[in-house]
This record gives sequence, C-alpha cells and structure tokens, in this order.
Amino acid sequence: MFRKKIDKLWMGVMLGILLPPIMLVGLHTSNYADKPLFDFLVHSANVGFISPLISFCLTLNLAVFFLLYQFKFEMAPRGMILGTFFWGLVIVYFKFIY
Repeated sequence: MFRKKIDKLWMGVMLGILLPPIMLVGLHTSNYADKPLFDFLVHSANVGFISPLISFCLTLNLAVFFLLYQFKFEMAPRGMILGTFFWGLVIVYFKFIY
C-alpha cells in the first residue's frame, strides 16, 4: 500500500526538484554558516560558481534515483529524471545566459 503511494510520477518530480535545494542548504549550513544564504547564492552567481554548485547538489538526485530503481519502483524514478532535467535547464541558464 505504501509502495503504491510513493510510486507516482509527480512524487518523483517533486523529489527531483526539492532535493537539490535541500542539499544546497545543508552544504551552506555546514560550510558557510557565517554568511547568509541569499548573500552566498548571489556571490556564487557573480563569481560563476553557481552552476558547478547546482551540479554537485544533483548528485543527491542520482543517489535517490538509483535507490528507487533498485527497489523496483517504476514511475518515481522517471519523475526524478524529469526533475533533474529541470535543474539541467537552470544550469544551462546560469552557465551560458547569466
């Protein structure tokens, strides 16, 4: 029963979109707690470090994708891929347009 509730496309998309910012906040809290989060993000964008930072945070998506795939979920990993594509577009924006 619990498995059917989690194995939804929209659940995977939500996980894929929400996990990288959670990892970013955790990374900020553990390493740059003396600087406010917004200032850290603005400074990272100004020096061109935001794209690699988001890419690093996407490794959590990869781990969760493989866990879902290993436990034989069908739709949630597909949603994780869609969420990762969303973050890929954000990375392309910051790398080439911003």
